[in-house]
Amino acid sequence: MARLGGDEFAVVQTGIHRPSEASVLAARLVEQMATPFDVLGNRVSVGASIGIAVAPMDGTTTDEVLRNADTALYRSKASGRGCFSFFGGNPG
Repeated sequence: MARLGGDEFAVVQTGIHRPSEASVLAARLVEQMATPFDVLGNRVSVGASIGIAVAPMDGTTTDEVLRNADTALYRSKASGRGCFSFFGGNPG
């Protein structure tokens, strides 16, 4: 995982055989991020929106994949918190 800036992070997942396998990790991340936690006696919760791009079909360079993941992220944000979207639509 790498922090890209502000509240954006990148996760690189390897070893998947189908793009839809990335949704398993994305769902786990969304679920874990939504788990409330305690900060100085205050119950706090955060949400996550995730954009997914899969190489090589969503880009062959790092810049292309990140740009397309960012496009998918904005689609997720428009749908509301706690969801993920693939750049190419349905992961197949």
